[in-house]
Amino acid sequence: MSLGTAPVPERVRSFFDPVDSRGTLALRSNLVRHGPLGSIALTGEPRFNGAVTEAAGLIDSLVSAWREEGARMLSRLHGPFALAIADPARRRVMLAIDRMGIEKLAWGVAGESLAFGTSASDVARSLSAQPQLNPQAMFDFMLCHMVPAPDTAFSGVSKLLPGTALEFDGNDMRCTRYWQPRFERSGRVDARALREALLPTLRQAVRQTAFHAQTGSFLSGGLDSSTVTGLLAEARPEADAFSIVFGVPEFDELQYARVAAGHFGSRHHEYEVTPEDVLRIVPEVAAACDEPFGNSSVVPTLSCIDLATRHGMTHVLAGDGGDELFGGNERYVTQRVFELYNRLPGSLRRHVLNPLADLFHPEDSWLPLRKFSSYVQQANIPLPERYESWNLIYREGDRNIFGADFMKQVDPRYPLTRMHETWASCPADDLRD
Repeated sequence: MSLGTAPVPERVRSFFDPVDSRGTLALRSNLVRHGPLGSIALTGEPRFNGAVTEAAGLIDSLVSAWREEGARMLSRLHGPFALAIADPARRRVMLAIDRMGIEKLAWGVAGESLAFGTSASDVARSLSAQPQLNPQAMFDFMLCHMVPAPDTAFSGVSKLLPGTALEFDGNDMRCTRYWQPRFERSGRVDARALREALLPTLRQAVRQTAFHAQTGSFLSGGLDSSTVTGLLAEARPEADAFSIVFGVPEFDELQYARVAAGHFGSRHHEYEVTPEDVLRIVPEVAAACDEPFGNSSVVPTLSCIDLATRHGMTHVLAGDGGDELFGGNERYVTQRVFELYNRLPGSLRRHVLNPLADLFHPEDSWLPLRKFSSYVQQANIPLPERYESWNLIYREGDRNIFGADFMKQVDPRYPLTRMHETWASCPADDLRD
């Protein structure tokens, strides 16, 4: 989405024109329209009222719904999107992103001007000739390997949380959550019914996301990606599947990918990533991510995207998220074991078990006592902070890693506090949810 600026609240001028004459702020293709009812900019692939419609009809529907309902209309908007609507006559503005935060929308205010766009760095440059890095964000990145919303790497620039909308009305600015996940259980869970519904549900999800003719799949050879590849091949016979390998035998799963591709009849494409590829990709990753991002999986992901693009693909489906959705990671099961400790009587934990665990060093004691001490220490860390107990900064102590002057500028508990706030906001009673 091109970055736009507008004064608030006197008037709303050309919201969606690039503010940089060099055109460097036009980050991606998007739908932009100016009309008598206002201006709108949209990027992503949203569905309104459950339907995928052509661009003109979608834009008209969104503007009309917003004028009548305000942010309530977002409850009928699904799929990935970043949206900005302005009504100059009424001095109303709304920014919003999709429920899962697939798209991104950053914003900032300087004086009476509002700047926004899909790039936090471009928003920062539009607000100041010399953007300043946010020290707190730097600390948060070192702990979380990314800068969690609503903050960005730049001082004075924020980004929307998933499922939220930012509204400007006259002098007022408010951020609201238009969508919250719901966890409802009705009676006893029927495992057989869930088992029978699983494959049709996955099949429907793949068909809904594979409506582009140039849709392929990432295929690592694991359960998740193989399932997606098989369902895509079912929806599109002889669909393309893409696999990469790094030439390290102990991490080479290409043989399984070949078996899956052959079984499902997919056109299989392979590529071995070289050290030279990695050197070339890292600068591209840094530029594409806009903010610091520490997950090394972006390197193989971009390599696979390059391979798919060379074969004419515009969309690629993957199995990411399967472990999280189906509890496939061992650490999720482990949390239930830790939670058992917190069901014991508080007096027993405070006066007997906790003091006893403190007597034994987690590394020097006899193995059973060492395990007992480690278990008690971890069980006493509340979720979701317990997930970070393996983290280098958490384990070694931030003051052993960062300088004293830097630590004066940050709150080391801030990212953990935000984690707890998000955890507490989840409307679910069951630990699995």
